[in-house]
Amino acid sequence: MMNFSIIFEGSAYRNAGKILMTLLMTTMLFACATAEQKRASHAQQEAYKVAIARGINAHVYEMSCQAVLPVAEEILIKRGYTTQVYDQEGLIVEMQWKEDAQAARSRFIAQGMALGEQRCNLQIVAEKETAGQRTAQRSDEIEMELISRIQPEMAKNIKAQAKAMSDQVYEQSLQQQTQQTHEGPAVREVNDQPDTEILPEQL
Repeated sequence: MMNFSIIFEGSAYRNAGKILMTLLMTTMLFACATAEQKRASHAQQEAYKVAIARGINAHVYEMSCQAVLPVAEEILIKRGYTTQVYDQEGLIVEMQWKEDAQAARSRFIAQGMALGEQRCNLQIVAEKETAGQRTAQRSDEIEMELISRIQPEMAKNIKAQAKAMSDQVYEQSLQQQTQQTHEGPAVREVNDQPDTEILPEQL
């Protein structure tokens, strides 16, 4: 009975060890897959932003800038900004500074560029000032809202193309990481081999 008990306990320990090793390997593989997915997801998000910006920057309204500017002004007014300059000839709408928080304020400037009687490219620049430091950059968010208001189907196309491109980047990122993971151990195995081919008498 004593021998049977010892054998049983040893077998139980070995089985428990196998289970723990399986769980450890599963956890490691899951963590690796999760890390790869996070990196791929980050690349996907960045690619989507870039594609959206490119689509917006290249967009041309099939109408005059004089017809586009009032819509841009309306969007900015609804966001709490007040018009300071509205120049139809110069194709520019400049909003007043608005206090956003302590020592911070912002405003928007919309500038149109006529490409023909019924073709217009329009940029909306967001200016921000914090503690005396001023920055300026195009507002993809408001420009997309403007496109959605005037040409909703075109806005959908820009988003669809951006999503397709970002999805492709996601898949490519996963494939590259998987390939690197599989190739890595093979390289290490070759490098880890001892230098046994050079014999002392050959030196």
